Amino acid sequence: MAAARDALIIATGTYEDEALRQLRSPAQDAAALSRVLRDPDIGAFEVQQVIDQSEGQLRREIHRFFVNRRLKDVLLVHLSCHGVKDDDGRLYFAGTDTRRDALEVTAVSAAFLNEQMERCRARSIVLLLDCCYAGAFKAGSKGDTGVHLKENLEGRGRAILTASNAIEYAWEGDHLEGEGEPSVFTAAIVEGLETGAADRDLDGRVSISDLHEHVTERMLERGSRQTPLKWELGIEGGLYIARTARAESALPLELEVALEDPLPETRADAVAGLVPLLRSGQPGVADAARTALVRLADDDSLRVRGVAATALADIDLRVRHGTPAGGDDIVLDPPTDTSASGPPR
Repeated sequence: MAAARDALIIATGTYEDEALRQLRSPAQDAAALSRVLRDPDIGAFEVQQVIDQSEGQLRREIHRFFVNRRLKDVLLVHLSCHGVKDDDGRLYFAGTDTRRDALEVTAVSAAFLNEQMERCRARSIVLLLDCCYAGAFKAGSKGDTGVHLKENLEGRGRAILTASNAIEYAWEGDHLEGEGEPSVFTAAIVEGLETGAADRDLDGRVSISDLHEHVTERMLERGSRQTPLKWELGIEGGLYIARTARAESALPLELEVALEDPLPETRADAVAGLVPLLRSGQPGVADAARTALVRLADDDSLRVRGVAATALADIDLRVRHGTPAGGDDIVLDPPTDTSASGPPR
């Protein structure tokens, strides 16, 4: 079964607590981001939107999203809402019913989100945080001016991109003071993915590093005082958020990801997906498939080298005999890695 590519888009712009400012654009941002992530030629994600929901509903949706996953699944979560710190420095994400004076029981804690990601079996999780962080320090205190996202969301197999790690708001009495900036973060993500401008290294794919570089540049161009930050925590192999128009002649995104997977068996399985592309009738696709097979034939795993070499030999034999390459009857029976120096790779 193919690995899932699923996205959960959470946007909260309206709040019952008058102390929390209403946010202008989360719902519109969510719709735009969902559109590009869902596009089969860009993100190819299955997308779920959760708009203006209570803390309890947000917790249920987050739990449901991460449970019963497989190792190869690629998961993306986008949060657009208020991020609020309590007086002890703990970080929370606000729902419609969040109360500033009762964060522990009315807001989604970063600890809860981290726990759900820790329990999830998927090795590739992308977290995009477009939050106006609200500092909960008493007026006149010296409180910490950062939200320490890396520490709050520490873990392996995830990439985090955030609009900022600073406090844009501060509490003065019962009111939220300060001028939170309108979201240019999500707008820059959408523009970069939709136009392909986020493909900074021009390889037809958008990695988390590509996206961070693009978003940072766009936010600076628009005069934003925020500085987007990125962490990649224990990511193994390639993690690509989207493909671009430059990838017209490239391989399917899920196949490209499999070719970069750290597990040899996943790379070996990818050979079976490359073989049919050689008879696709599209020269660019066929060339890309052959290039990938040649690269796999020099892989550091004996198993992967064997599968790729078998496929290339069979294809070349068919070409010499005038038989269509890439037939379904190609037998890929790789050798088993046996090495005196260690276990199979």
